[in-house]
Amino acid sequence: MTKCYKFWVPFIIVCLMANFSWAQSNNRKIFRYINLGKYGKLQLGKPFENKGELSIKIDHKAYKLREGIFGGAKSIIIYLDDLQNITMIRFEYGTKGDYYEAVESYSKALGPPQKSEAKATLKKAIWDDGSTHFEYIMENLNKYSILSDNLK
Repeated sequence: MTKCYKFWVPFIIVCLMANFSWAQSNNRKIFRYINLGKYGKLQLGKPFENKGELSIKIDHKAYKLREGIFGGAKSIIIYLDDLQNITMIRFEYGTKGDYYEAVESYSKALGPPQKSEAKATLKKAIWDDGSTHFEYIMENLNKYSILSDNLK
């Protein structure tokens, strides 16, 4: 019986360590900014500069980017904390595009989602790298994504 433990305990430990390292190597960093070309970039945790030129004020903590500032989304809403630092960016896509193709595309860049939800009118794919949280969502055929700061 003791000989059995001498083999299996180290074997199990090696397998667990190998699995842990594989999981760590598959965990990719999530982008924390969007590039606005000539307008610079919007980065989580940083101040939202050029608000007046780039956006329309929704309230003191939310701004909607003006049309033509960033392509690929129907609209983009920037959420700020009390210090006017960016805490969340919401990309609204409307009903265009295929949910599953988008999740596949994000998976190529970020690895497989850590969590997925699928209900009748709501589907979500969720990624989190500890400092940044990203969700791609389809709700009643409308698609949007949320990029948020875990370091706040």
